[in-house]
Amino acid sequence: LGKYTIRADFDSANLAKAKVGPSDHEFELWTQPDNGGTPYETGHRTWFYFGISGFSGGEVVFFTMKNLNKQSKLYSNDFRPVFRSSPSMNRWERSQQQVVYNTTDEGNFEIRFKHKFTEATDKEVFFAFCYPFSCTENE
Repeated sequence: LGKYTIRADFDSANLAKAKVGPSDHEFELWTQPDNGGTPYETGHRTWFYFGISGFSGGEVVFFTMKNLNKQSKLYSNDFRPVFRSSPSMNRWERSQQQVVYNTTDEGNFEIRFKHKFTEATDKEVFFAFCYPFSCTENE
């Protein structure tokens, strides 16, 4: 995706598709169904968890999650995704930026949030719906 790489090829990740949005610093993202590809797959689309690399310190990007289940009660109460940077920040933190949400004319629930990359030394930043726990951590 231009100079950026967005990936979801790790334990507990969830992202079906990503494309560049209206500008080079905007991304439109779609999730898989929760537990997609497993015997426990549901029709729910709440969980997202992905990483992005290729950024420089000081850059601002926007993410729009396009196909979520309606979660307006959460977001109306200032719910925000979590993020962590590698290698500078090993703990998850809530996003400092407010989330904008809406339902499209087609009935899809979307959220939009922005992030400013602060550390030029970071290799990758991860974003998730809430604090993730991998299958390995739960064994």
